[in-house]
Amino acid sequence: MGWYPHSRLEHVFHHQNENNFLSLEPRYLNSIEWKYNDIEGGVYYDETTESWIGDLDHLVDSRHGYKIHKSSRMTFPRPLVTNGFYCGIPNNQNNQIVLSAKEPGAAFREIWLGYFGLNGQHAFDLFDEILDDIIEIKTQFWSANKFKNTWAIPFGPMTPNFGELISIKYTGDEDAVLYWPQMFSVEQDDPYLHPQADYFEFEEEADYIPIYIFLPDELEEDFAGEIGIFIDDVCYGAAVIDGGEIAQICAYIIDLDFEESDVDFEIYEYGGRSGSRRIDNYTIMSIGTINGTDEVGNVLVRSETSFNKNAMFYIVSFSIEDVLGDGEDILPLKTELEGNFPNPFNPVTTIRYNLSKQEKVSLRVYNIRGQLVRTLVDEIQEGGSYSVVWSGESDSGRNMASGLYFYRFEAGEYKDVRRMVLLK
Repeated sequence: MGWYPHSRLEHVFHHQNENNFLSLEPRYLNSIEWKYNDIEGGVYYDETTESWIGDLDHLVDSRHGYKIHKSSRMTFPRPLVTNGFYCGIPNNQNNQIVLSAKEPGAAFREIWLGYFGLNGQHAFDLFDEILDDIIEIKTQFWSANKFKNTWAIPFGPMTPNFGELISIKYTGDEDAVLYWPQMFSVEQDDPYLHPQADYFEFEEEADYIPIYIFLPDELEEDFAGEIGIFIDDVCYGAAVIDGGEIAQICAYIIDLDFEESDVDFEIYEYGGRSGSRRIDNYTIMSIGTINGTDEVGNVLVRSETSFNKNAMFYIVSFSIEDVLGDGEDILPLKTELEGNFPNPFNPVTTIRYNLSKQEKVSLRVYNIRGQLVRTLVDEIQEGGSYSVVWSGESDSGRNMASGLYFYRFEAGEYKDVRRMVLLK
């Protein structure tokens, strides 16, 4: 799934310059959606009829934002030829972006915009003149939400990059006009690359609900890792934690029916000795009033809202005890081999692994010819985190020569083989 504006989708439709990207084989796209004022629609590929369905006569415009769902066949970046002009450059001075007023009785109008201004511009500066009439600013990887005139925002730069989609929720009763900062006469800054979670696996959807995680003070400076949201043990989004007060999870839970489901979080520390740990004790918060007055500020109070409601966003907090445990033994959530350290080694290395439950464990070392050198573990072990030392000796006590060795780890149905190098 990708959120792209005009530069990434120029001339993908049938009628424009015969650049029929949708009909290329193998097929690279599954669907395209757009939403700009009253211009709303999409196209999708029908597997039954093996044809594209939808508004194939849509005129692509650089001021519009587009969300595309890529086919699994698209296993590498695929460049799209651009044959038009970006809005606001010398050959196309029309960089006026019109935001239509919300419909009577509606709370807001959602508008997808294509951003073609300067990198490094803060989102609040881009929308400064109409910020009072915006309750949400969202990109593919971060968002900011307003609640009672106070913004809940993630830690880190809120700077959209050239060529990205920005979705806003506009509450104005009158039309408004925007102009992106001109970029043709100024050297562009490097784009900000938002850190992506890669430990937790989840499926990205066309839209998400932001969950702002207020981290315990003890994690703000020294902790580096990831946090994910799980519903009935399935991950629906995750975020990187790296020295900030707030982490934002893009939770792909829109229209998800989990009324009777268990909602938990898991946290994983980079370089940690155990796998991810579950956090099932947390508090859903809202932005409250200051000292019991009517003045609203950045004060978090316990909310009656639960994850069973389809809110625009959530704020969650938990204590350091919720993250690290209260002193009792906490079992790793995954059985996995972490590896050995140091590697290469002389003369000792330590192999670490985790067991989520009691398992029959086997850990054996082999030489490059596949011959068994040493059996380090061959027994039933309880769930937990383990460290096993190999000092470069065989089962008979002979010191092994320098070279490449393999170690095979088996625990129940889990199997893994790694390599290590003994240097002398």
